[in-house]
Amino acid sequence: MRTAFDETLRAISIILSLLNSESRRWTALYMEAIAEGVSPSAFRNILRWLLRHGYVERPKRGVYRATERGRKLLEALPWRKRCRQTRLDEYIES
Repeated sequence: MRTAFDETLRAISIILSLLNSESRRWTALYMEAIAEGVSPSAFRNILRWLLRHGYVERPKRGVYRATERGRKLLEALPWRKRCRQTRLDEYIES
C-alpha cells in the first residue's frame, strides 16, 4: 500500500527527472508530469516547494530547471525506490 509520503517522493522524482536533462517551460513540464501520474495539485505544490528550497530554479518567467542541489536529491531518491521494490519482492515471495 502506498502512503502519501511515497507518492510525494514519487512526484518529486518525476519532476526532477523531467528537469534533469534540460530546462522546460511550465506547460510542457506540467503535461509530462500529469502523463506520468502526478496529480495537478501535487504538481503545483511540489514544484513550489522545490523552488522555495533551491532544488529547482526559474531562470526566466515560465522556464524551470533543476539545480545542482536538485540533481543530488534525484540521485538519492532511487535508493528509496529500490528499498520499496525489495520489500515488495519479499512480500510476494512469502
